[in-house]
Amino acid sequence: ETARWIKEAGGTSLILQGGEGTGTPGTDVAFAAETANAVGQACRQEGVEFCFQPHIGTVVFREGEVRQFLSLTNPRDVGICLDTGHFAEAGVDLVPFVVAHADRVRAVHLRDLRRKPVFVGGPFANAGKGSVNILAVLGALRGQDYDGWVVGFADDPREDPAKSAADFAAFLTSRHQLRL
Repeated sequence: ETARWIKEAGGTSLILQGGEGTGTPGTDVAFAAETANAVGQACRQEGVEFCFQPHIGTVVFREGEVRQFLSLTNPRDVGICLDTGHFAEAGVDLVPFVVAHADRVRAVHLRDLRRKPVFVGGPFANAGKGSVNILAVLGALRGQDYDGWVVGFADDPREDPAKSAADFAAFLTSRHQLRL
């Protein structure tokens, strides 16, 4: 039903993330993969692309969990939303991951990660103010001929949202020669 509604509304993609686990990581990842395969197949039948987003605090977050998830899901039906901030927080080396799994990356959430320790405001930083090598990630995506969506996140709650968005746009267009 959701995939049909997305298509009728003019949408082309569905991005979901997993929930909390039971405390048995291998079983939780297998269940997330089984669910993602079913959702992905339903989406494909409606002509909607499905992406799963590994996310802090969910059953598919750490690199081993992501690799297990990828091995258990059908590449035709289940893509990955590469969220650079969440992947970096999980300790994933982003460039080798992009190169190894470029065929599964169907959407990108471009987000920076604040350097540790973080006491106030959460783990994320505005572009260029954190520890994610955004230029290297974009280069790896380009090198793998990625041509999907890249959604920029400027979500440091300590900064004005309008200024954050403008700073992010300026960072990407001036430092990385991207068109917005």
